[in-house]
Amino acid sequence: MSATAGVRRGGGQAATVTAVVVLGLWVWLGWAMAAAGDGPVTVAQVGWAVVLVGMPYVVAAAALAWHVVRAAHGQDTAARLLTLTTAGRRGPRDEWGAAMRTELDSVTDPGERRRFAFGCAVTALRIGWGRVPWLVAVGSFTGFAAITFAASRIMLAGERTGILAGVLGPGLVFFAVALVAARSGRSFRAGLESGMVGVFAALAGGLVVAAFEAVVWYRVAGVWITDGDSPAHGIAGPGAAVSDALSGMTFFYLLFTVPWPVIGAALGAWRRGH
Repeated sequence: MSATAGVRRGGGQAATVTAVVVLGLWVWLGWAMAAAGDGPVTVAQVGWAVVLVGMPYVVAAAALAWHVVRAAHGQDTAARLLTLTTAGRRGPRDEWGAAMRTELDSVTDPGERRRFAFGCAVTALRIGWGRVPWLVAVGSFTGFAAITFAASRIMLAGERTGILAGVLGPGLVFFAVALVAARSGRSFRAGLESGMVGVFAALAGGLVVAAFEAVVWYRVAGVWITDGDSPAHGIAGPGAAVSDALSGMTFFYLLFTVPWPVIGAALGAWRRGH
């Protein structure tokens, strides 16, 4: 068996094992969520929870495992760490990574190899991003801050369904961002970096606005900004309104968004053959 075939086989095995483990975790979580509700737990309830929420995580975890195993190859832990953290680069950054891998080959002491590889890995993660992820971050922060503000004011003046009504949208946006970045950058890593940076930048922009808008909803209508409801005894105060907005938006946003940039990056890299 050739080295390339062995790496691909290892990636496939890692992807399969990861998918099975993550699927099992989501089945357990689906059962726990169904059991927390009223009435008996049914297979249909668990199935819907797994399919609608869990399957993107299964696919994303398998794709991530596949690419990590393919990228992290070498004779020992130091070599695998260095190849993993320098993989998927283009231009001068790829040349620097190749030079560091060559230099590592000349180091024979195991301890020194680990120290050298760790230092290079930290440097690669710190300076190797390029301009595209930062442009995505700025655009995502400002764009989703503006969208959150507009959605808040439109909903407050209308049916007050709450800003969580649009929680599925960002996942599709960053699926597309990661796919395009992976295709243009010709690597899974390029798509993953741009997609995930966008996810967290957008969350930060949305939270900044939601914190202020939660107080507006509390003072104007006495309801939560997340879903437009109010507890039986009313909202305790502006602080409680802000706390609910920040916690609720963060949880549901990440729950429905995180796996999609990984899937987009994997699809973009696959279409490019990387």
